[in-house]
Amino acid sequence: MATQNIVMLLVGIAFFALGFLLSTKEKVAEWGLSHGRARIWISLLGKERAMKLTKYFFGPLCMLLGVLSLLITVATVFGKMPAQ
Repeated sequence: MATQNIVMLLVGIAFFALGFLLSTKEKVAEWGLSHGRARIWISLLGKERAMKLTKYFFGPLCMLLGVLSLLITVATVFGKMPAQ
């Protein structure tokens, strides 16, 4: 049970950090757009618009998912504490 909480905590931190870096660092956003299915956004929108979409939508969305993961983990940990 404690292992799941640690994993969820690390996932939340990783998502938040990735979202923050996508929103603030141009090199990270370029790296994110150069791999996998993200190339579709470049072909549909062009590089500049895809960078703006990454910076202003996908970055904050990742941060939001990270915060939600952290909140769920904290609620799970403190929700299962024995009553004193």
